[in-house]
Amino acid sequence: MAPVITAAGFSLLAVAHSVLGELGLIRPLFARDWELPIPRWASERILRFAWHLTSLAWLGLAAIALGASIWVVLAAVAAVSGLVIFFTLRGHLAWPLFFGTAAAAAAQSELLSPGLLLGVSISAAATLAVIGLIHLYWAARPHIDLSAAIPTEPGGGPVFQPPAWLTAGVGVALLSTATLFTLRALGIAMPGLDLLVIFATLVFGVRAVGDGRYVGFSKKQRDTRFGQLDDELYTPLSVSFAFGGLAALML
Repeated sequence: MAPVITAAGFSLLAVAHSVLGELGLIRPLFARDWELPIPRWASERILRFAWHLTSLAWLGLAAIALGASIWVVLAAVAAVSGLVIFFTLRGHLAWPLFFGTAAAAAAQSELLSPGLLLGVSISAAATLAVIGLIHLYWAARPHIDLSAAIPTEPGGGPVFQPPAWLTAGVGVALLSTATLFTLRALGIAMPGLDLLVIFATLVFGVRAVGDGRYVGFSKKQRDTRFGQLDDELYTPLSVSFAFGGLAALML
């Protein structure tokens, strides 16, 4: 009887916390004039998902009280939390951390099958190959407009103008990384392969974290065209490539 009462208590708290908090606190708070020196749209999303993810955690405790595997519950709560943040505020650092936590918990509970890991790594490799070919196409057309792919100052020009050889070099590096991920995922032996995959994975991780100014989760310039695309596409891709490298190493 005690597990049922415990689960019911956590479930009731979760529902009451979300419903009453949304109606009695969050909506009235957001209806007031905004006076803080931080973006309102991002702050509202952060406060809302932080509030409701607490309820999600309590539902996870309810499932544990009923006998669910603790590692499965941890993986599920972390994965759902990551998905919520990914779709509501993709420029927030929390979602890749939640996904990484979910992956670790799933590995502990043996939910990560070799087929799933292979699919993640090969998908990352295929995407890398496509982006590498796009860079080679750009390098072959030096006068193409790359304003959406280069960091810019607010209301100004690009931070730098990459020469064709540098763009081509990035393309070759991406294609090489795709090859490394594929070889590692398929179990093909090559001297130094693991070290190269680890290095590439770390590079993508560092790219995702950013430089504190123009790129990654830590950037300050978010209102430019590049900044918006970086939040929505470029940084998430870097995270996915880092996970692809980790998946290849786990096979």
